[in-house]
Amino acid sequence: METTPFLATPERGESSLHTDQKPVASRILADLRTLVSVPNARDSGRWTALILASCDYPGALRSVTDLYPCDESSPLFTSPDDMGQGQRLALGLVNAMTRAWPGFDHRAGARDYLEDRGQQVIAGHEWMAACAVRTLLFSDRSADAARYADVVHSTLGERNPVGWRARITSLRASAALLDGDVQAAVDLGERALRMMQPRRWGTRIGEPLSVAVIGNVILGRLGTAAHYLRTAPSAVIEESSHALWYRYALGTFYLSTGNHRGAAESFMSCGRSLAEWGIPLDDICEWRLSAAAAYQLAGERDIAAHLVDLALRERLDEIRKSAADGDESLNRIYRATRESTLSALSEFSSEPDFYLMLRDMCGDGLGLSAAKFAARPAAMSRPISFLATLTDSELKVASLVGQGRHNKEVARELNITTSTVEQHLTRVYRKLGVRNRRELRSVVS
Repeated sequence: METTPFLATPERGESSLHTDQKPVASRILADLRTLVSVPNARDSGRWTALILASCDYPGALRSVTDLYPCDESSPLFTSPDDMGQGQRLALGLVNAMTRAWPGFDHRAGARDYLEDRGQQVIAGHEWMAACAVRTLLFSDRSADAARYADVVHSTLGERNPVGWRARITSLRASAALLDGDVQAAVDLGERALRMMQPRRWGTRIGEPLSVAVIGNVILGRLGTAAHYLRTAPSAVIEESSHALWYRYALGTFYLSTGNHRGAAESFMSCGRSLAEWGIPLDDICEWRLSAAAAYQLAGERDIAAHLVDLALRERLDEIRKSAADGDESLNRIYRATRESTLSALSEFSSEPDFYLMLRDMCGDGLGLSAAKFAARPAAMSRPISFLATLTDSELKVASLVGQGRHNKEVARELNITTSTVEQHLTRVYRKLGVRNRRELRSVVS
């Protein structure tokens, strides 16, 4: 396949996208419209590259699906059997995001490619492996994605650009987080971020950044999560699909630090983007129940109840089946489910592992259950304090500074020297990932 800017390594591929103020999705669409009339354009590397770019910038996805109608009588119809492997993989990722072609088994296509080629990733074709792993992630096949990403990563060597090695590491991190392996997710996400400078990641930094933030929140390391949030992505990330994960991570951080309004807005913005782009990834990004938790904590129970209703309507068939099996009325089952969901959101949304609880809940057709989560394993239910990394002396200093005390006041109260206070503060800043007293106050409080 020919080399194109969109198929270059992430750091090179993104750089060309920042030089023009015109929205990237509009440029992708303009290029696709230009190529539509060119003979055999769909067999070119440029065409496939534009299809892949639309997955990073979903504002173009609706037009992409229009170019591949399911109706065999349409002059634009193309059978997957008549496509090249690269085109099938790219469209498989589109289908994983849009569910536009029900008869197209994108999961099997991704798995088959990774089984055949996962043992040897050819230099220049790294994008195909990354595309297949990402397809499995968007298909809620995180365990498969993690396994294949490990295989792909083990075959990458110095002959492969560092950008693709970082990208595969980032995908491994996302798969680990979705699969509930938080420590592995944090280790891999942080490793991916260390492999390249933030500017070289471009918009794709949203993926490893969100893993690092959410994972550290779950582990109780709010200071470290705040540190990663300061690694601000470029403005163009708001147009890309990677903004979705960044905003969800921001909402998770806000929820854990008591900024309920900020959390609600971040989660709701995820829902607005999904609706605008036309991609039904609600099973991967649980924005409704996350936003409901934030509104519940902010005292907006009516809004929270409405969002829970929206989430439960997606599972009405399962609720009907439960009502039929138990010989109870649909309304009674629905109301009970709604109330138990709201109760559990109110009770557990402030815990560090709330993200994992929502992931577990999504596997249960009837939503959250307070009784279920009250009985979850002790290791899961025990909050891990991010302040546990501090010594007793450091914790006393951090608490007093968090109350707005000056160093001299802290020294007098603890009967130590001002120099000792400053030394403790230096270590506190380093351990918690904060830069100044204002940030320390926001974290400690």
